[in-house]
Amino acid sequence: MNARLDRFLRGIEDVPTQVGQAVDRGLNSFHLSEVVITDWKEFSTLMVRFHAHIEGAILGLSAPRVPDEWKDIGECGRLLRKEFGVDSLQDAFDMARDGTGGGLPYVIRILACAHGEYYAREHIAVAVSQYWNARSTEQLVADAREYVQRYGDLLPPGMIDGDLPRVLPDYRRVLKQHPLQIRAIRAATGRATSF
Repeated sequence: MNARLDRFLRGIEDVPTQVGQAVDRGLNSFHLSEVVITDWKEFSTLMVRFHAHIEGAILGLSAPRVPDEWKDIGECGRLLRKEFGVDSLQDAFDMARDGTGGGLPYVIRILACAHGEYYAREHIAVAVSQYWNARSTEQLVADAREYVQRYGDLLPPGMIDGDLPRVLPDYRRVLKQHPLQIRAIRAATGRATSF
């Protein structure tokens, strides 16, 4: 495999692990004074404060930024939607209020992992765009062929057909998915990240 493609892939393969470690540090450094919260205002204030805290941990900031209550609570709702559905904040509050299903610590962990997943995907997308823009069409075609030779078993069966891989039209998406595929392999072998 050409050195540039190999360096690029190794660099993005580590992004989920690095972000996962930052998520763990953020979770470990955030103090929950209560594990049950019955007041909506207290809950939303805590969520906004944690949102700024975990974002700072992931981005490597020396101190969390000053939270923006309206923007941050909306972002918390968006990040929790995958786990809790359309009424994500209300459902998360119900869990925190009742202490059911893991209660507030579970809600905080879900929010942290959602943050980690979001930032890892964004970091990878930027890296792929930079790599893509620095390569000529001929180099990208050659890279796609080399990628298929080395990682073809990670691709869906219909994506490789004949001499010119069908992966070419989807090569950018394949590169963005590569670290997640590697993470899945690492999870199967016991070397996974927290989210």
